[in-house]
Amino acid sequence: ELEAAFREAVDDYLADCRSDAATQETHRMTQPERDFPYSILVTPAADGGFYATVPDLPGCMGDGPTPVEAVADAIDAAHCWIETQTARGADIPLPTQPI
Repeated sequence: ELEAAFREAVDDYLADCRSDAATQETHRMTQPERDFPYSILVTPAADGGFYATVPDLPGCMGDGPTPVEAVADAIDAAHCWIETQTARGADIPLPTQPI
């Protein structure tokens, strides 16, 4: 059931992108998104919207009403996660999965 909801949300998202492309309003990755070295896993939330987790950074995640917004939130969370861990003197894991 969750997989069907995810597929439907992805189809809706792609349809929105096609629609946006017609009006020249497509989402373009920002430089921070392109340069982000960690993989992000996006999954649908049971109550709507999406979760985006950064598997290499334990507990680091974001959410949003669309996959794009969830990824952007996860990238912001990752920067905070890394900043906090650095301030604590903890090691920062290297990315383990290819993007």
